[in-house]
Amino acid sequence: MLKPVKILQASAGSGKTFSLTAHYLTLLFSGDNKYREILAVTFTNKATEEMKTRILQVLLGFAMGDESKKIEDYLILVLASHPELNAESLKLKADIIYRKILHDYSRFSVSTIDGFVQKVIRGFAFELGLDSGYSLEMNTEKVKQELTTKLEKLLDEKDNLLQWVVELALDRISNNISWNYNNELLKLVGEVFKDKFKDFEIAIASFGTENTDAVFKRYIDFSKNFSKKFESDLIDLAETTFGIIEVSGFTTEDFKGKSRSPLLKFKNIINGDFKYVETVLKLVDDEENWFPKGKTNELYEDVNPILHQIAEIYQNGIGDYLLAKAFIKNGYFLRLMQEIAILLAEYREENETLLISDAQKLLNGIAEDAGENPSFIWEKMGNKYRNFLFDEFQDTSANQWNSFKALVSNAIATHDGKLHDHLIVGDPK
Repeated sequence: MLKPVKILQASAGSGKTFSLTAHYLTLLFSGDNKYREILAVTFTNKATEEMKTRILQVLLGFAMGDESKKIEDYLILVLASHPELNAESLKLKADIIYRKILHDYSRFSVSTIDGFVQKVIRGFAFELGLDSGYSLEMNTEKVKQELTTKLEKLLDEKDNLLQWVVELALDRISNNISWNYNNELLKLVGEVFKDKFKDFEIAIASFGTENTDAVFKRYIDFSKNFSKKFESDLIDLAETTFGIIEVSGFTTEDFKGKSRSPLLKFKNIINGDFKYVETVLKLVDDEENWFPKGKTNELYEDVNPILHQIAEIYQNGIGDYLLAKAFIKNGYFLRLMQEIAILLAEYREENETLLISDAQKLLNGIAEDAGENPSFIWEKMGNKYRNFLFDEFQDTSANQWNSFKALVSNAIATHDGKLHDHLIVGDPK
């Protein structure tokens, strides 16, 4: 029994277009109207047209009895998958299928992901509350530029917002990070097109009517205070330990590993290099690795209890510390992103426009609602897809895959074992 999904690792130039076309054709000859049940997804309009053209050329070649090598390679594979057919019966069937596709071309579903998303959204425009005159904006660069311009104008009107930009600039400069005002704003606006922006919008909405500036300032202040205390606690203990080592009379030559001994790394911690905390913690309760065998090690009794204190502070606080540092680094960006979320909502309303990223989110919602029964999606679209083919799968985002996951899972559940129903082609590199 054949598995329902076939995964093909194919790098550029390895003949994946041939494989995709061959797989499509083997499915196509399962029935005269099978083309209505196959969805082949590509990533560029060029790849879509190339695959459509190849499929129709090969079908026409079958129908006309073309014996060229280019057609024969496909013929061998199709006949091997359909032993009930011979060269003559396949020729007749190819002619029927070819004519049907040409007369029903809109149901010949070889499409980009964006094209498929648009088709579903158009079908659900009423249920989604979309105005009949809405447009789908594909030019993300155009939207980014417009939102950046709107944000710049807003800085002249809102002093508090300008202050966030100033603080962001000062933070970048103080950390020796290059600061280019226009580039930073443009890069920031680009975040609205990423998969995870939806999560950010939901989180921001949870603030309710609370003053956003106050919320972000509270988070940043808390993060700075937490980081400062975590660092100072570790530095204080490192200074105590280093002082004990200095007055003990032991030198580098006395330690196991000599200059490589973790006992010498407390000075690094005092200087703010906290990556050495884990190095010194390797010595906790490990007396044998303090001094070479035969050496006296009374220092162990004084320092080991302090190492336990360092371990407790570090292990209990390192997760929150890393989170706090990340928030300090990105808090200013996040505050500005919240303003961009508002500008984006205004842009959609003013232009009666959906971004392609919005459409993807809407499709995810529809697919989630479909769960294990996507029949209502097929009813609205007029197509019931039983077979899915994905080209360049490595370029599929998590959001895009989530759109298809429920549909593919449902199709896999009806697998009959006669053919590989679904094909995923990707570059492993």
